[in-house]
Amino acid sequence: MKCLQQKLSGLALAVSIVGSFASNVVAQAPADPAAPAAPAAPAAPAAAPAAPSAGTADADLVQNVENLLHYYLIGNYTLAATEATNLVARPDDIVLVRTAERMAQDRGIPLDTLLAKFRDQAELKDVTAQLVDKLNKIRMAHVRDPQVIAQNIDKLSGNQRERDNGLLGLQQAGEIAVPLMLDRLRDNAKANQHATILNAMANLRGGGVVAPLIAATDMKDPGLLAKIADVLMELQYNEVIPYLVAKVEDPNSPAALKASISAALARKGINVKTVRAGDLFYELAEKYYYNLAAIRPDPREPKARVWFWDDAGGLVHRDAPPAIFADIMAIRTAELAMKHGSTGDAVSLWLAANNKREVEAPQGEVGYPYADLTAHYWNVRIGAQHLNAVIRRSMNDGDGHTSIDPTQRSVHTLITLKAIKSMAEITGQSNMAGTQLIDAMRYPDRTVRYEAALALAAGLPQRPFPGQERVIVLLGEALAQTGTPGVLVFANQPTDVQKIGTALKDKFRTAGGTNAAQVIAESATLPSIDAILVAEDVNPDELRKLFAIASDSARLDHSAKVVMVAGKGSPWFRAALSDQRLSATTATTDAPDLLVEAINAGKKRAGGVPVDDATAMEYAVRSAAVMNKLAISRGQVLDILAIEPTLLSSLGDSRVELAKAAAQVVGLLDSSKAQSALCDKAIDEKTADDVKIPMYKALAANVKFFGGRLDETRIDTLRKSASNEKTPDVKSAAAEALGALNMTTEQVKPLILDRPGFNPVAAPAQ
Repeated sequence: MKCLQQKLSGLALAVSIVGSFASNVVAQAPADPAAPAAPAAPAAPAAAPAAPSAGTADADLVQNVENLLHYYLIGNYTLAATEATNLVARPDDIVLVRTAERMAQDRGIPLDTLLAKFRDQAELKDVTAQLVDKLNKIRMAHVRDPQVIAQNIDKLSGNQRERDNGLLGLQQAGEIAVPLMLDRLRDNAKANQHATILNAMANLRGGGVVAPLIAATDMKDPGLLAKIADVLMELQYNEVIPYLVAKVEDPNSPAALKASISAALARKGINVKTVRAGDLFYELAEKYYYNLAAIRPDPREPKARVWFWDDAGGLVHRDAPPAIFADIMAIRTAELAMKHGSTGDAVSLWLAANNKREVEAPQGEVGYPYADLTAHYWNVRIGAQHLNAVIRRSMNDGDGHTSIDPTQRSVHTLITLKAIKSMAEITGQSNMAGTQLIDAMRYPDRTVRYEAALALAAGLPQRPFPGQERVIVLLGEALAQTGTPGVLVFANQPTDVQKIGTALKDKFRTAGGTNAAQVIAESATLPSIDAILVAEDVNPDELRKLFAIASDSARLDHSAKVVMVAGKGSPWFRAALSDQRLSATTATTDAPDLLVEAINAGKKRAGGVPVDDATAMEYAVRSAAVMNKLAISRGQVLDILAIEPTLLSSLGDSRVELAKAAAQVVGLLDSSKAQSALCDKAIDEKTADDVKIPMYKALAANVKFFGGRLDETRIDTLRKSASNEKTPDVKSAAAEALGALNMTTEQVKPLILDRPGFNPVAAPAQ
């Protein structure tokens, strides 16, 4: 039946637009519409007509197009697809486009309209997309051919039809036509064409054509520049104004040029006496930075063009990735803002734009303008004051959310991370006050918080500063990172807490309780808290208390807050509509997948981006390394003992490198618990030899710094381990720990007398 309907559809279309094909189409329609169509060999296409224009298309091309139209019109889409594939395989040539356009139009329907209908058929959809791309590519190459542009410029001096066609061709060519038009305007031998060219320039379409004209304002010809200024004002793009005001402010500009540009600006309501080019450039740089400028690359092109003026050669361009065109222009205009004395912080904006360019540049792209400006080099070279401004801007711009992919960080968050990593290299006592790193420790994205804490700790601060307590808390959280998200559960009954934990166990680590105090206490058992999941029937006062504590906690303040409500009529559901920090869901433990989905949605709203295992390990090791420096530097103000439980827990981490790194830090803690934990881990038979060694050595270091604090039971066990360890290196490490205890004579004697194989009567073994 579907086949019948397709053929009838083909019949209807053919009858309406193709008189010469009517008999062929009717021959393909079934005699009885109620009966199934009998299979039949496809009708042969009619003999191809003569080429549309002698000498413009070969017979094979004409027949190819004829076959395509024929098979489509009779509803044989499989053979039509074959013919379309043949067209796609032909060399790129404007003759192909012109032939197809004429032959489609001869049958009463424009080619592009016909191709749009092709897309409706499954058999033709993919190959039609290829054919359309090919035709557009050919058309674009044709209108941008320098000879064709020159012909279109010449048409501007012809009759009305020629002028219209010439202007249309130049509009289709876009920005690439502007250099050739300017070359004609600079050619006094073509003076008779100048007026029509200027008029055509003022009627070019799109912000893309403005870019080369703006670049042309660097020309030294004041007469032509005045005319270009008029054209720029006629195009009505505010982006041109700073460049024209700069010409008026330029002491080297002739008076006549200043007067002409001032008059052109005045006609648009701009008084050059009340504006400053530097400030206008700063505003324009910000528009580019936020992708708000109307001047954008041609979307039809794979590369963007960045235009420059050369007095000898005229307009020239360099290619750039379209994704960073606005960033490049932001850098350029920020430089102009500096040059013309902007009152805004153009230096910091320049620095921010350069970081943004590096973040957004496609990997592997080189050779475009400003590609040589390594962001980190300029970040550290320009210094903390301006880098702080970059961090402040990027944090204000991006709150950790991304509307495209919740698993990816926003551009502004990536800029923040890049700037903070540079700041870590230059932050110290002299420039720590007022640093944005302190504010960054409250940023929604945890990686930003970790980087800020790491940077502040690496500066080994010697004087107290606001928010210093967050540094150690965040370092501890980074140390404990595993890549598995953590969820705090608050429910009315212990059984409900357990049930929710069971439902989430495949995706999250959970802990929780039945009142605010218990929930907060249990939070210490999780490496990090990604979400707080609350049952609707909990005590409201307790919930408010929990949320209040969470909002003031370095570990909890950016956790997603998700309330499991009974229905959409719940006040919590209504509250979640207006509170960005709160989410509500009707998902229950009976549908764990939906509950997981709800928690992830809440994390997205709160700015939480997943941290994978590799990233978690990186932050854990880096945190341990910086805490090791803090422990060695005893004059600094950060107290590592505040996270002693986390450090001791890390000694048993299954990630060997992290356990070893944690041992180094614990070995420097002034704590009896530290010695006990190191000893217990070292003497444990289940501990691998490569982990035992750093544990024993860290224990020895701790004893040397702070004296022996082990109880007699542990000393006795350590004594036996020093004798019984099988691996020589492990045995030596255990002996070092034992020797550091500086035992009494009575404690030492058993080491000698009770050693394996000892017999004071027998001769020593050879």
